[in-house]
Amino acid sequence: MTKITGNGDVEGVCTGTGTSDELIHYYTRPAPLNDVHGIGAVILAGTEILNAMNKQGN
Repeated sequence: MTKITGNGDVEGVCTGTGTSDELIHYYTRPAPLNDVHGIGAVILAGTEILNAMNKQGN
């Protein structure tokens, strides 16, 4: 299962979440395409993959 589409879009990352006493608030958070809360994680993961590949090639 992936959250990165074939053309590089990041799916399934919710927007920033404030606090609430209602549980439904957390279950109904919008998850827009390419939300900034997920892009950084994808970049960091990609960097680690490249680092591992470079170490294997040495």
